[in-house]
Amino acid sequence: MDQSYRILLDQLYSEQSNLPLLTIQAALSHHLATLSPLPTPLAATIVSSPFYLSSPLTHEKLQSLSTAFRHAVHLKLQALEKKVENQSTAASLFSLSPSAATAQWITEIVKGLQGGRSIMRLACSSGLLLGIEDLEKSKRNANQLFNVEWSRSMVEDELVLNVAETIDVYGVDPPSDWEKEFQPTSSEYGLPLSLILASQCLPLASKTRLKALPLPVLTRILVSIVLQTIDSGSYMSDLSQVADFSTNTTLHIPHSFAHKLRNMASSPPYVYIASLSKLMALALELMLDSRPHLIPQAIDAAIEVLSSYRQVSKNLESNWNTCPLLGRRDEEIAPESKETAKLIWTSFKTILFSMIMVAQATLAAVIYVPPDKFSPSAHPEHLALEVLYALYHLSFLLSEFGGISATSQGFSELKKTVYLAFDILAQSPQTAEGFAKEILLPLGTPFDGTSTLHPVVQQTKTAFVLVCIEQLVPILSMEYIRDSAWEICYPYLSDTSHREIFESAHSVILSILAAHAQTGKPSVTSHEKIGKQSPMHPDPENFVTRIIPYYAQCLMENSGDGKLSTAQLKSAFSALVRTASNEGTADSVDSSALAWYCIEVLIGTINELSTLHGGMSEGQNKGLGKRILSDSRFNSSEEHLHRLHLTLIATVSALPISLMLGVLDQVREIIINVPKDCDSNTEANKSEIERQERRPGNKAMRDELITALFEELLERVGDREKEAAMRWWYANQGYFDSSSRFGAVDLQ
Repeated sequence: MDQSYRILLDQLYSEQSNLPLLTIQAALSHHLATLSPLPTPLAATIVSSPFYLSSPLTHEKLQSLSTAFRHAVHLKLQALEKKVENQSTAASLFSLSPSAATAQWITEIVKGLQGGRSIMRLACSSGLLLGIEDLEKSKRNANQLFNVEWSRSMVEDELVLNVAETIDVYGVDPPSDWEKEFQPTSSEYGLPLSLILASQCLPLASKTRLKALPLPVLTRILVSIVLQTIDSGSYMSDLSQVADFSTNTTLHIPHSFAHKLRNMASSPPYVYIASLSKLMALALELMLDSRPHLIPQAIDAAIEVLSSYRQVSKNLESNWNTCPLLGRRDEEIAPESKETAKLIWTSFKTILFSMIMVAQATLAAVIYVPPDKFSPSAHPEHLALEVLYALYHLSFLLSEFGGISATSQGFSELKKTVYLAFDILAQSPQTAEGFAKEILLPLGTPFDGTSTLHPVVQQTKTAFVLVCIEQLVPILSMEYIRDSAWEICYPYLSDTSHREIFESAHSVILSILAAHAQTGKPSVTSHEKIGKQSPMHPDPENFVTRIIPYYAQCLMENSGDGKLSTAQLKSAFSALVRTASNEGTADSVDSSALAWYCIEVLIGTINELSTLHGGMSEGQNKGLGKRILSDSRFNSSEEHLHRLHLTLIATVSALPISLMLGVLDQVREIIINVPKDCDSNTEANKSEIERQERRPGNKAMRDELITALFEELLERVGDREKEAAMRWWYANQGYFDSSSRFGAVDLQ
């Protein structure tokens, strides 16, 4: 017997070893791969080894055992391939291929695992499956043949059986005193550690085999482990109660809390919470894809899991709302506490990612379940509600990832989960409106000081609520939109102090206009009546029509620098004009008056700005922009004027023919009046050059206007208006630069 092999056996048969764990791991990998003729006896020795079974059972030992078997698979194939390279051609004809020999070797190892403790067999079989997956992936990437399918199936069967036995041995509920006498290790350690191992390899196994597991029990155990690890989200309560301020400006986090947080973050279940969450998501997905009679049970299990995450989120929000860290800048935290503060945010993100992983898999699976398989108490809308409520409580964290609005830069998995929940919730308008009402309650009335939330939490919650309302507007009642949605949006339509809220408030209004454009005919026909509508208390009989005039002026107030971007302004005003044009019938006087009022508000603002820049006389101003320009918030600049020109062009495709041609004539005059860059070599143009030095980029602005106009006519004008637009273009193209690449383009 090899001396190193004898030493290894001595270590395995001893409860305490004088060798480092990594040394034993390397020796195991080597001898499993090279032992002749078969590794079966060594595998049997390992699973019954006093060294690995000695108390306390640790994650380091189990992970080392799994890694040893994983490395052994690699070493075995390398040895076999090297042997083939050194064989003669004749000898190779009568020997197994490296793939077949590896498969036979794996089979012999699995035989040696029989009869061992379930948790030891689980560690060994998990290492085997991970090693097989490694080799199959590397060979596939290298376009090389490697087929151990039949031995892999044996390993997967062994793995599923080991997980089921481990659950049965350690149980879901705490064992009684007499049951503990018959358990090899304490369930306090055995079950979490075994499922950590399982979570790393079970997703690699066949889904057909995984359905043989007790999935409802497995799911409950997994969520219980996660909740216990993070103290159900209540671990922050200590900081809210005992935080110590040694000065008026510097926050010192207590050492007791920092120690507790580090212990939580270093525990194996927390370190592997991503793997545990992935396994939980897979278990829920498999349950929802199981036999029809098990669907109600699967829905109940999914609701239980997501409800647990909702409670965790609620606890986190409650403690964070009163935490002294909230709203503090980095320089206001003591240097020795900054690492702990960073660890707090890391824990928040860990919990969020865990929840998103589980929620996305659950919602994606439930949409394929036939509707007749649901019961009144277990319905997809219930799952969507649990997810949205949980994210609602974590809105203070979502803002750190860019929020959930459609235009935000939030991470894709979060947005995918949120909008999937919205789609499911939209199937039940009554449930959706109940949700929309409930999430408004903690906010109170904006700016009235009735909310008990910290200002930072109040802001992030408001942003989340606005996005929810925006997405649910098509199914919400007009009463809710008039009495609740409008009331929360109105104060923020011109408030840019919180950019996300500002943009979301405008998105809600646009969603209202788009979804309810056909709610009724306007009851006003004159500009005077249109302009006198009260924005805060619109007529309930014709809500959408009444807010259109106010919103036209609101967009002009927010068209300056630092407010709505050019793209946002163009999109918003175009949508507003389109809605105004569609109110009533397309050819009605009322709809034309409403749409033209919006256009004249825009043109009046353009004319007033042009007067300020000396581009037009005072007499050309229609007057509708004066009350807007008198506002101190209104920023006058040449870029601002150019932005309004582009906005006017963007409204062309939203207008009926009767109004479109008049707007096109206005656009033509604007383009003609944009000064051209002068030839600096001409003495006569010297004064003109000096004047234009203060207005750079005239040619670029002019070209951009022409390009925008051409694209608007070519790509966005409807079929009914296309012919009139073509005639106008050919009749007026001479006014544009002959050098323009659009001068002679056929719009057909």
